[in-house]
Amino acid sequence: KPRFLSVQESIPLFRRGAALLDTRPKADYVQKHIPGSVHLEADDQLSNRIGFALPPDVPVILLLQHPEDYARVRYSLARVGFDEVVGYLADSLATWEAMGLPIANGDVQDIEPTELNELLNSAEPPVVVDVRESWEYAQGHVPGAVLMPLGQLTRLIDTLDPEQAVAVICATGSRSQSATALFGKKGFKTIYNVLGGTMYWMQNGLPLERGMKEAVQ
Repeated sequence: KPRFLSVQESIPLFRRGAALLDTRPKADYVQKHIPGSVHLEADDQLSNRIGFALPPDVPVILLLQHPEDYARVRYSLARVGFDEVVGYLADSLATWEAMGLPIANGDVQDIEPTELNELLNSAEPPVVVDVRESWEYAQGHVPGAVLMPLGQLTRLIDTLDPEQAVAVICATGSRSQSATALFGKKGFKTIYNVLGGTMYWMQNGLPLERGMKEAVQ
């Protein structure tokens, strides 16, 4: 049975590490969303894409366009091992805003590693921001990526130009989703989230650079 969660009930769950999966249409998400939420539309690709955005053992709270979407979304997730659906926030974006909680807008574009590789070879390549820890970065990263660990991002983000396109990457695509919300809040115009992260980059046979040369301290 679907469990309806109020904003007040959901906040402690988010603090304990639950993820918010926003399955509304892209246009609605771009107009207004909760910072740090993961956006994947409730379509027939949801089962294929969720694994790139979140690990399967994370508790998930859904933000749905209609409460009746719950069963379909829940089934799509369960099919690929995502069983930790806690409940859903239905029509609570207005409540969230009314309570003075942060709201973000703007468009984060999800891209595959192969698309990132094409962008890096284009006339105007984005800055690749790696939000993993320094030890992960040293073991192998996208060539030229700058290291800005998620925990230090609020301090380091001001070294970047908001007019410059950024492509945010982590290990699997989970931390980068959180980071893109911060870039949006800081007014960056073009933000890419790299699906599947460095792991998927490697699986596509794309080149890796090792060591700490590009790290920003």
